[in-house]
Amino acid sequence: MVMNEKSIVECVGGLIFDSKKRICLQERDNKKEINCPGLWGLFGGSTSKNEDLKIALRREIYEELCIHPTKIDFFLTLEVDSFIYQDQIRRRSFFSIFLTEEEKSKIILKEGKSYKFFSVDQLPEPKRLAPVDSCAIIMFAHHFLQPRQITPVI
Repeated sequence: MVMNEKSIVECVGGLIFDSKKRICLQERDNKKEINCPGLWGLFGGSTSKNEDLKIALRREIYEELCIHPTKIDFFLTLEVDSFIYQDQIRRRSFFSIFLTEEEKSKIILKEGKSYKFFSVDQLPEPKRLAPVDSCAIIMFAHHFLQPRQITPVI
């Protein structure tokens, strides 16, 4: 018996932060046809076929916030294989994006209900976060925004 191979859907997410080490989250629209409606998550989205991940993220950030960030660095990739996605595997690559005050002042929200910069202590509770994004947000908070050791030293 041959099992059907699952297709991989590539997605990107931006861990946007400022000089005060606050992370920018998007309050998603409350539309049934979108993933995680009404929750807080990261700006980003699906890539086009064979699109470079950083280029895809730059495109998504421009489409959603009308800015061209200059500092983008790889942070984490998560692969989600779940009954929720049926015959797909969702691979989401996350990049840290530092925004200067000048870049922040140019933001024009084009997608989502709202956006807000949160300190680590102000982050929405887990049930209000998009599930896959929540993992990246928490890891980013622990490793960069408020660094602390969460893995054993070998």
